[in-house]
Amino acid sequence: MKNLREPIERIASIVGTWKGRGLATFPTIQTTEYLDEIKFEFVETDLALFFEQRTWYIKDNNKSAPLHWESGYILCKEEGIYVLSNAQNNGRTEVLSGSLSMFSGNTFHLALTSKAICNDERMLRTSRDIYVDGDALKYYVKMAIKTTPEFQNHLESTLLRVK
Repeated sequence: MKNLREPIERIASIVGTWKGRGLATFPTIQTTEYLDEIKFEFVETDLALFFEQRTWYIKDNNKSAPLHWESGYILCKEEGIYVLSNAQNNGRTEVLSGSLSMFSGNTFHLALTSKAICNDERMLRTSRDIYVDGDALKYYVKMAIKTTPEFQNHLESTLLRVK
């Protein structure tokens, strides 16, 4: 059996709480700036990272109403292949897989593409790129849907570690 602890420990610098602002764009929605909070924690028994992401509409520079919430896990199924699975407040579930690029110290890029999307017949494809550089995290989400099949940017957010 392969040692799966080491690949998860490579991305352990993501553990903590991150807060920031994001921007949602897509031809089928109104461009929206949002507040973003993501918590990552290590699940020792499963050699995985649990995450919970919550976003809110902004009104007067404060949280207004919930926009999007999701939670899931990041794990390494085999050497070099990372998997992110999530459940979203709209009922959609996704499984994405991809690879990790390590840079110096606690700097890395996790590039993931969709392998399965359930409970949302609109969706064709998604991807997530997560960049961590010390106490800064940036992510990008792309997607394609049946009415807009061109794969394009949907979300981007910049967050800072708060604990």
